[in-house]
Amino acid sequence: THFMPILFLTAPIYALFPSALTLLLITQIAWVGGAYFVGKIGEFQFDNRWLGVLFMGLVMLHRSVVLTSFSAGFRGAILAFPFVALAIYAFITKRLGYFLGAIVFASLCKENISLLFILFSGWAAYDRRDSPWIIAPAVFGLGYFVFVNEFIMGAEGFFGHNFSYFSYLGD
Repeated sequence: THFMPILFLTAPIYALFPSALTLLLITQIAWVGGAYFVGKIGEFQFDNRWLGVLFMGLVMLHRSVVLTSFSAGFRGAILAFPFVALAIYAFITKRLGYFLGAIVFASLCKENISLLFILFSGWAAYDRRDSPWIIAPAVFGLGYFVFVNEFIMGAEGFFGHNFSYFSYLGD
């Protein structure tokens, strides 16, 4: 069970066009959006527009993208891909507002994605960035994850029965 409030943004589109094709189109738009930002990352890192286009194409042609696009059906977590890619792009181009917005929207796609952004705090510290870059991803990432698991998902939350999955390891 996952918490994916981003699906509320897809509901009006689906209400207008209630079809599986609508959901597949939304998935494809997410893939293309993520690939676009991967291309922008490549362009920025290598200062070469053509390498950015190459990286974008490689993402779109990657086997997992192609197979997921056509055989896995609609997956809400795929909607996080453009936001995670935007977060990385905003981080390397040092745009804090875009970065924070991207991590919020990516986390709305699936609650455990927020844990990924804790790692950005270490990257920011290594890069000797100002404190908002270091503190915000860690506080948001852990805070959002615990809040959703404890207060929204309730008894099945982080401190609830999920640890019982590991009971075979002993006390």
